[in-house]
Amino acid sequence: MMTMSPNSPEFAVNELEEVYAHGADDFWIINCSHIKPHTYSLDLIAEMWRRGGPEGGADHVRVFVDRHLSTFIKRYYRSGLAAEIEDAYRLWLSYCPSYGPYEDDHAGEQFANHGARMLACGFIRSYQREEPERTGPLTELAWICPADSLREQVKFYEDHFEKAFAGYRE
Repeated sequence: MMTMSPNSPEFAVNELEEVYAHGADDFWIINCSHIKPHTYSLDLIAEMWRRGGPEGGADHVRVFVDRHLSTFIKRYYRSGLAAEIEDAYRLWLSYCPSYGPYEDDHAGEQFANHGARMLACGFIRSYQREEPERTGPLTELAWICPADSLREQVKFYEDHFEKAFAGYRE
């Protein structure tokens, strides 16, 4: 991804606590692709690694994430705009499009690029000019949008794009 992770830091911390609970505490391999947008997530993971696993307590994840974000913003940006930057980090997650029922079913920038490219290729490859509504769905999109037609898949993406665009514009 070329943008910050669309999943919440609480989700990441909970997942990594499961990793600790299953004894995987020798090393972690973290794939971060383009580094700049992942600096926050990587710093969060590094802090978890340094502390050596779960802290315990019902609210520990929220407290840990809140404390870490504030510290990260002050250290990384060193700006008089710390509160505004912190708000932007928190709001980012609420604007990333959600495409499914699970907590980590959020999309980054590849959602639009990858989906649009696949829909365009599917249209070129299999569009039925005489009966457009009978153009079959793309099997490669079935994981995110099981549908009976390409038109339904286009509508699914259109709805998600419009919602995401409104949030990103805000």
